[in-house]
Amino acid sequence: MNPGYYMNIKVFVNCSRKDKDELLWQNLKIQLTPYTAKHNIQLWNANQDIKPGQNIKQEIDTHLQAAHIFFFLLSADYFSDSRCMQQHQQALMRQQQDKESVTIIPILLRHCSWEDADLENIQLLPLDHNPIASATDPDKLMRQVSQEIRAIIEQRRSANEVHTQPSQSDQARATLTSSSEHKKKGNSYTNPAPVINASVFGNNYGQIINNHGSNFSNGGTQAREFRVSNSLQQDEIMDIGIIIALKEEFAVLYADIANSCEAINDIDTGEYYYQFERPSRANTRPYRCIATFIGNMGPVKATLQTQKMITRWHPSTLVMVGIAASLNADAKVGDVIIADQIDAYLDNAKAAPMANLEGYELKFSGSVYRATGSLIKAVQHFEFSSPTLFQSWQDQSKVAQQQLLAAQYTELIKAGLLREQAQIIEGHIASGPIIGASQAFQHWLKTHDRKYLALEMEAAGLMATVYEQTSPQNTLVLRAISDNGDEAKKELDNIGNGLLRRYAMGNAIKLLWGLLEARLLPQHA
Repeated sequence: MNPGYYMNIKVFVNCSRKDKDELLWQNLKIQLTPYTAKHNIQLWNANQDIKPGQNIKQEIDTHLQAAHIFFFLLSADYFSDSRCMQQHQQALMRQQQDKESVTIIPILLRHCSWEDADLENIQLLPLDHNPIASATDPDKLMRQVSQEIRAIIEQRRSANEVHTQPSQSDQARATLTSSSEHKKKGNSYTNPAPVINASVFGNNYGQIINNHGSNFSNGGTQAREFRVSNSLQQDEIMDIGIIIALKEEFAVLYADIANSCEAINDIDTGEYYYQFERPSRANTRPYRCIATFIGNMGPVKATLQTQKMITRWHPSTLVMVGIAASLNADAKVGDVIIADQIDAYLDNAKAAPMANLEGYELKFSGSVYRATGSLIKAVQHFEFSSPTLFQSWQDQSKVAQQQLLAAQYTELIKAGLLREQAQIIEGHIASGPIIGASQAFQHWLKTHDRKYLALEMEAAGLMATVYEQTSPQNTLVLRAISDNGDEAKKELDNIGNGLLRRYAMGNAIKLLWGLLEARLLPQHA
């Protein structure tokens, strides 16, 4: 590390484009001005410092790479702003690569769900986690925050004056680039750096049974090898990127790929990925696929995971696969919803006073995203363009019913929860941070869009990220119905310890395999 590294400190300010957040930032900036001016600290904010005629993306990228310190100005609008989320993720990746040179300072402007934003190991300001906007004396609190920021910068300045050895990221790069053999094996690249033996998920994940009776680690306690990857290795561009929310859902996909996938620990993103191939029509090359799971529910985590996948793997098509709650009587358990419209229904919602002034009501605004039209049309025609594969999908669904739901099958059919043959249904889905388990909530949602077919929590995060890309990826959202999102949700979830969820997830995954085999999704040239 260069001892003079912090002589001219550059700070990247990541703030939403909402006026109330910008105003809070301006007031905090005023408190910081004596210190930043004295020490030649440069504060750069994309919302204010990009001049007319400049390339927005180029300017942001340049300052992201040059910054020593990042201010994350947290609010609900910050997490719903896709540009903020891109900058957020890139900053976290930079810090992971070089902890000695990059400092992140999250500052809580307004109440929000910051706990889901990969910040658990970073000190948040204010120290008591009370938002600046809620303070009885905001100026006093801002002064305290500015003093904490000064202390952090001074501490890092002192530390960097004595650190002269290469960072961990530099050492990793040296290890990777000094090796003379990056041998290509099949369609993947093996790294001659140490291969780590590890149980990828460990015994805590238990025996997660799917529709083939397999378990997640293909043997319970069996250890497998995974390779350490780095974005400086030869570029590995994927045709299909698959993002799944929860571990239990990923377990169903993993059962199909366990014997053919390569597990990859990517040191740049800190994520685990699973690379594999899926066959397509005869005499054509297979699809190169990369899959991962988020590990939690909600749009913020989905946004971060999507940006990581795009940055690392450049997939031609991103597919969100998972389960959802039905919002329409025509959508039964096991049916797969192809989302042509994804509505982030709580985006920019307004808490407005009721007429009697004794309470408030939420008024919708929302952000609407549309999946790739050509892919929607291809799925619409799947039944007729590839009848054999479509019938195979329905047959596999029927077998899964018999294997998983034998004891409850007749009862579920009589109750109108299940069909004898699963169907593909195209339509709108509601996407947001709320788990639906109430008919009253359903009725409220449908005052916004009566055409909603299903409710889920992650697709809007994926779509918002893709919409911000210079060259957006193709997108496809497959959501299989697992419950009705009403008061009976818990009861249905408890059937066979989640049998309906596994059955639904299996239907969504088998449909994706059928679409790939029919060669209905694009590939990189």
